[in-house]
Amino acid sequence: ILSLSLYQTVVMVLFNHANRLSLQEIGVMTGIDDKELRRTLLSLACGKVRVLHKVPKGPSVSDGDVFVYNESFVHKQTRIKVNAIC
Repeated sequence: ILSLSLYQTVVMVLFNHANRLSLQEIGVMTGIDDKELRRTLLSLACGKVRVLHKVPKGPSVSDGDVFVYNESFVHKQTRIKVNAIC
């Protein structure tokens, strides 16, 4: 069970219909402010719990980045809280 913020949930729902989305595609589909979207994607792809993969790998979100659903994600806990990055 993932415990997500509203923005994290909105982004993750997009991956019900696609395995790979660019930063721009996610921005257009969600309407989330660019700064908040980048923070949200960082929390999902670069935090302790990596539900998404970021291509290319790195500690920040850039304009050309692509995000891929992490199909191999497993965690030892049943309930996982994905912390927001401030």
